[in-house]
Amino acid sequence: MSLNTSLSIALSKLKELFPDKSKSWFRRCVLRLDDVHSIYIGDDIEQWVVRGNPRLGDKYRFYIVTIYPKEGKHICSCYEPNRKYGRYRLKSVCTHVGAVYLYKIINKRDIKIKMK
Repeated sequence: MSLNTSLSIALSKLKELFPDKSKSWFRRCVLRLDDVHSIYIGDDIEQWVVRGNPRLGDKYRFYIVTIYPKEGKHICSCYEPNRKYGRYRLKSVCTHVGAVYLYKIINKRDIKIKMK
């Protein structure tokens, strides 16, 4: 299977998880893929680092994405209220989180998300 085919399949699965997101949001997730690195993967918690990308408007060198697989929840350090647009991002899903889920899909890791 080619890289483009694998990415297309992975994007289709990501779109099932986040059906209300824009084309731009998915494009930004793809652009962040090379910047996603796992820090810790456990049964109750996963931590990932997503390197900041100034071309995508990031102001920080890295962002920490924490996933709670059993609860199907996630949080990103960009949601912190002292960060620009943090409160807005908290109500949405940032592309740092989207990139981590896309990475997990491509690498065939289990994903559980509770929708609001």
